Amino acid sequence: MTEIRKVVLSLPGSPRRKSFQQRTGWPASIFFDAVKPDEEDLARRWDAAAFYARNGRDAKSGEIGCALSHARIIRDYAASSADSDGYLLVLEDDAVLCPEFDAALNRIVNAGVNADFILLGTVWGKIGEASTNSTVTNVPISWLAHRVKPFLPLTKTFRIGLMRPNNFTGTLGYLVTKTAAQRYAEVIPETVHWVADDWHMLYDAGFRVYLIRPNIIEEESEAISSIRSVTNASKSEPHSDNADTKSSWRLNYRRIRAELGVTSRDVRDRIRSRLPRPLSPSGAFSRTSRDQ
Repeated sequence: MTEIRKVVLSLPGSPRRKSFQQRTGWPASIFFDAVKPDEEDLARRWDAAAFYARNGRDAKSGEIGCALSHARIIRDYAASSADSDGYLLVLEDDAVLCPEFDAALNRIVNAGVNADFILLGTVWGKIGEASTNSTVTNVPISWLAHRVKPFLPLTKTFRIGLMRPNNFTGTLGYLVTKTAAQRYAEVIPETVHWVADDWHMLYDAGFRVYLIRPNIIEEESEAISSIRSVTNASKSEPHSDNADTKSSWRLNYRRIRAELGVTSRDVRDRIRSRLPRPLSPSGAFSRTSRDQ
């Protein structure tokens, strides 16, 4: 059976920890103490100038803590003794899991998809739903997405496919392979300068970032992650497509064009994966680092 290690990101002493444990029955040892920016050597760990250059603004305290926490979790997993063909499950403390969640995870990791990261849903979606609003059209997945039989008691067929990231996916919950974590430690800078859910950064670096649709997790109703609530980070407001929905054909055109683009990327990646690929030099970080 494929090994799946689990980590739940949460600030020490947060009431969300107790709430999460009540929902899942998981032990306290599952929690990872989130980074507090005021307790970190930010000069060594965080590049404010590079963040500003990438985003056109200064980072919020919560964004810094969240990004540093996720980066540390992945690097710790890369350096661990976990099985080389295993996975790490990363959840935030306000994640609500679908029924039979562990069975769903096992179905996903044994589905045979060639993914580095698998997002288990978007922050605006609900369990069993692709999305609660039109932002789903802004998170396209490949037409070659792998189909997975329904997880009881859910009744819909699930799709797991390469996605084109945007600002509406979040880091509520995802899987990362051990090999991807090790490559992350090799090619991604140790000095962080991105938000935690900047999946486009990993996409550009050659990582295969997949999304499962519909969601198998959702954000707890009326809850705010302890990381966001204590450090003033907040999830983005959903994008409004009101102007575009005046012409449904225009919205459909945008959706099809985006899906075609990510499908083309998927085809190229599948072809490249069949060819010998030399290891990327340590510290390399570019759009083509996977293929150098």
